[in-house]
Amino acid sequence: MSRLVLKKVLFLSLVVSLFLPQHSYADTILISPAAGSYSVGQTFSVRIVVSSPTQAVNAVSAVLSFPIDKLQVTSVSKIGSILNLWVEEPAFSNAQGKVSLEGVVPNPGFTGSSGPILTVNFRVIKDGTANLQFSSASILANDGYGTNILKTRGIGTFTLSGAPVSAQDEPVETSPEPTFIDLNKSSVPAPTPKTEVSKSRTVSVEVPSLDSIVDTIIKFLSIVIPIVALIFFLIHTTKRGVGNLKGLRRTVRKDLHNLDRLVVKSFDVLKEDINDSIGILEKASTKRRLTAEENAIIRSLKQNLFDAEKMIHHEVAQAERDLGD
Repeated sequence: MSRLVLKKVLFLSLVVSLFLPQHSYADTILISPAAGSYSVGQTFSVRIVVSSPTQAVNAVSAVLSFPIDKLQVTSVSKIGSILNLWVEEPAFSNAQGKVSLEGVVPNPGFTGSSGPILTVNFRVIKDGTANLQFSSASILANDGYGTNILKTRGIGTFTLSGAPVSAQDEPVETSPEPTFIDLNKSSVPAPTPKTEVSKSRTVSVEVPSLDSIVDTIIKFLSIVIPIVALIFFLIHTTKRGVGNLKGLRRTVRKDLHNLDRLVVKSFDVLKEDINDSIGILEKASTKRRLTAEENAIIRSLKQNLFDAEKMIHHEVAQAERDLGD
């Protein structure tokens, strides 16, 4: 009889172990803390956390929804996140009541029960109950296939109350001063001092978050770096252009010098031919009397030769002066 009871107990234990979950936080995306109580005007922070104790996580994406009539996101922070590469930078919309993110964990991935993803900072704008929940989410395994291993989406419920009523300062009652009577003088009551009631003042100072400072620096550098690069490019281009211009000037000067020599040499050949022709006519004048036309040709050739030689030397000298400047 006892053996039969023992077998039944073992069988029931086996069945229960098969149907019970292996880990209460396996492959879950959570909101931490999941509950809290705050007043209107207060700010509080929640963290989006991933739990995957048995399987390495490669990527996480999520959209967190919140009631726009009760909460307002003031900022989000990636500090301490296990995500190093962001496919989509964390962003929020108070008009739509959404906070979205998508990022990657490099190899070997993340394995653990509390992997921080993103910190969201809220401000309470109205009393009531605010529910935070994931309208969409996925946890991809680092298995080479991008398998979605998400099983549970956590929720957060927060109780929001009206703004606390500050205690009003009550006026301080002062007891009247006693009246002293001098027998030699008429009685004069001592003056009652006036008591000023101090009023409490609250000064709120908002310190800019690290993310806003980093974003400002990045925007500044994104403007300054292209301007500096453009200035260096213009300086380099100008220096290169001046160098090319100097080289071109040297080349033109050399070519002009060679051209001068060629022109002078060609003109010397032409001059020699013309002088030969003039010499033939002058030699003929010793044997016979030249006609008026032949004498005119000799004078014209000599004058044209002189004018041409003078003009060539003048133009060459002018070109060399212009190039030298």
